[in-house]
Amino acid sequence: MAGAGAPDSPDPEGAGTRPEDVPSLKEIEQLLNTGRPSCNHVDEVWPNLFLGDLQFLYQTEENENLSLIQPECMQRTSRMLRTRDSSPLTRSPAYETPSLTDLQQLLWLRGGSDNHVDQVWPNIYVGDAWAARSKATLQSLKITHILNAADGPYNIDTGAKYYADLQIEYYGIEAFDDPAFDLSVFFYDAANFIRKALNSSGGKVFVHCAMGVSRSATLVLAFLMIHENMTLVDALKTVSTHRNICPNMGFLSQLRDLDIKLNEERKKTKASATTGP
Repeated sequence: MAGAGAPDSPDPEGAGTRPEDVPSLKEIEQLLNTGRPSCNHVDEVWPNLFLGDLQFLYQTEENENLSLIQPECMQRTSRMLRTRDSSPLTRSPAYETPSLTDLQQLLWLRGGSDNHVDQVWPNIYVGDAWAARSKATLQSLKITHILNAADGPYNIDTGAKYYADLQIEYYGIEAFDDPAFDLSVFFYDAANFIRKALNSSGGKVFVHCAMGVSRSATLVLAFLMIHENMTLVDALKTVSTHRNICPNMGFLSQLRDLDIKLNEERKKTKASATTGP
């Protein structure tokens, strides 16, 4: 028999989580933003339980057993991806904005890095929340400007004060990685901030969100389209060569709309130059 001062033994039947022990949504989000998970096409997340994407299926299509689980449409798409050099995205002499499906497939073809931070264009770095909070990393890269695409109390809440001792110019956008979120309203402001950073003496800009794959990548793509005169296809190829990126379908659609707009402007400018006054 336990002594009078002994603690009560655990009661398995009565064990449970108290309401006050349940973390808040903000705490859960902060937990997800801690560290850098794998960006592999497939990972084992529990013994004998794997999570992956379509490219893993495409890459392993030659396995005869896989044909049993691959729909015919996926097999056709896989064959098309392997013949990308002859795809409509690369052989058309007159550029036209591809469909969302073609743009998404283009992203599947790339094989960039999954580091905390990567240089994707001269003096433009894209990264995640870990890199944003690592002052040592930012100093080693000699970052002078930061564009936080996940600003705000429910995102990566750093702010200008966090970098006060580094003499970094900060610009925050409170965006959410939600296909329904309209990030396009920030395209030009963000692009102008990046251009200003690059034009400053020794300017290096770090663009980040939580994971450095969707919000931040979208804003860098918009910059390349607006100020570097790139098509969306060229911008996607440029950035994804250096970093694994994956703008959500809503953001990709907004970039596509921007691409159509800029392409029409280029056509008008070319027509005006050809016809003359």
